[in-house]
Amino acid sequence: MKIYAFLLGLCAATLPNLASAAPAALQLIGRGVQIYVCQDNVGKYGWTLEGPDATLYGASGKIVGRHYFGPHWQANDGSTIKGTVLDANASPQGPRNVSWLLLSAVVQKGDGILAHVRFVTRTDTEGGGAPTLACTAAQNGRKKSVPYTAIYTFFSEI
Repeated sequence: MKIYAFLLGLCAATLPNLASAAPAALQLIGRGVQIYVCQDNVGKYGWTLEGPDATLYGASGKIVGRHYFGPHWQANDGSTIKGTVLDANASPQGPRNVSWLLLSAVVQKGDGILAHVRFVTRTDTEGGGAPTLACTAAQNGRKKSVPYTAIYTFFSEI
């Protein structure tokens, strides 16, 4: 996929010696919902993604932080990042699963585990795709939360 090709190119371009270690990476599991709102888009109604509301878990199952609209990630240690989408790919498992993303960390706060993150990927998504319920004038403004899980990988500078 394009996301992985980009990351491989990024690693090759930023590492002074390809034999050295790859950029530090932290993988967390996100579990929560993707929130959609039914909206009129020039006379045609449809579901628009408002944003996520998820809890982030480490490999041991311990809660490490949260992921919310922006998109933002906030660790329990107070460090936060805000991302901007660089690339998106449809989930290989189909449209009922939210897309896979590559994001750049554009704002960082705090000195914790997210302090030096430069890129984030969202992969291995399950669920979270747009609701299958009808979105009509009668539902205008209605919100629908769709459960999802994903793996978030945070790439930090070396």
